[in-house]
Amino acid sequence: MPELREQLTASLQAPALDPPPIGQLHRRIQVRRRRRIVARSGLALTLSGALAAVLLLTVGSETQPPTQVQIIGQPASAPGWHMLQPFGTQVSNVGNGQTFDDTDRPPQTQGVMAYDPVSHQLVAFGGGRGASGGGRSSADPTNQTWLWDGRHWVEQDLSVNPPARIGGALAYDAVTRRLILFGGAGIGVEYNDTWAWDGRRWMQLHPATSPAVPGLLASMAPDPNSGRLLLFMLPGPYNTDPNRPPPSQTWLWTGDDWQLQHPANNPAIVGPGIASDPATKQVILFGGYLNQAYSNEIWAWNGTNWLPLVPARAPSPRTGATMAFDPDIGGVLMFGGSVQTPQALTVYDDTWIWNGHGWQPWSGPAPAGRSDYSMAYDPQEHGVVLYGGAPAPTNPDYYSRSPAVTTSSGSWLFSDTWVWRGKGLTT
Repeated sequence: MPELREQLTASLQAPALDPPPIGQLHRRIQVRRRRRIVARSGLALTLSGALAAVLLLTVGSETQPPTQVQIIGQPASAPGWHMLQPFGTQVSNVGNGQTFDDTDRPPQTQGVMAYDPVSHQLVAFGGGRGASGGGRSSADPTNQTWLWDGRHWVEQDLSVNPPARIGGALAYDAVTRRLILFGGAGIGVEYNDTWAWDGRRWMQLHPATSPAVPGLLASMAPDPNSGRLLLFMLPGPYNTDPNRPPPSQTWLWTGDDWQLQHPANNPAIVGPGIASDPATKQVILFGGYLNQAYSNEIWAWNGTNWLPLVPARAPSPRTGATMAFDPDIGGVLMFGGSVQTPQALTVYDDTWIWNGHGWQPWSGPAPAGRSDYSMAYDPQEHGVVLYGGAPAPTNPDYYSRSPAVTTSSGSWLFSDTWVWRGKGLTT
């Protein structure tokens, strides 16, 4: 098909040192509706040697000018980040009901994602398709449920879905062997509802006690001490007297009800990253913000109380950074995040590992900087899977590593999928 070859070309850029030879490059190309051409997730590089190769793809269509996206490839077994699915599609008028010109998952920010070990599924739900300022203000919330099949995101055709929302929290409950969804926000409404995913369908639960405050910026992870889900949230308003911040709330999900905990310490932060750390039997909180001030504090839940930790070094203050435990390195992985000031938006592209007693930075090829993405460990991928998020809309350098798409408001969102594989690293 010569017309495809004319619209999708690949060439190698030689660095200062000659790269190792590329053994093979597999591409599976699909013609979208309206003759849009994209590269699907079947992109693999076989490399010899330790150096990585850089692939430059030029993508065009009848309706859009060609754009170049630089993809950093490295051996699939090498520790670090690997792109699983590089391309989304350019869209417009998202808020006005336009159908995405793509059979795969559309770009999203502030969705939730978790792995279900019973059904062996990586499950993603909700999220917004319009963003402003790194994703903290999101429009067009969705109620779509997606499963990652190892090559593509597959939307589920369900008769019952939770209401469309951004934010909230999703995690696996070992007590009931189901995924639990709590909170989030729709258009003009915030939720404090609880839903369960059993591998095939969503069911709304009706616990006798629920957090009274909406859970837009709730954080949730399994508690290694109790075996139950731990929910952390800070009731609004968030811009209050910095000397008297509102007390945070910590809840445990018993399998059929929410129980408010009463720790001696209550971290006063909004929207921190959270992850269970089975290696130390703690739940870790990092970052967040309050009163327009950003934090790089780290807190550990020991089963009864939040304890402040003081490592020798730490990532810079930020919010919108997701964390996930990687059993291959025995530590917690964190990527990206953002800081919004009246002067500028800063979006990070750094990778850090919490090894139980300190932060260690990791350097190497990585996704473009972003915040408010979804991330969770997937044993089927042998790594931590990352999807979507919001980049810095004024820095085009970010788009050389990950393709982004625009919304009708001029915002940018990512629709790429990456995996972090930590096997072979020591922390």
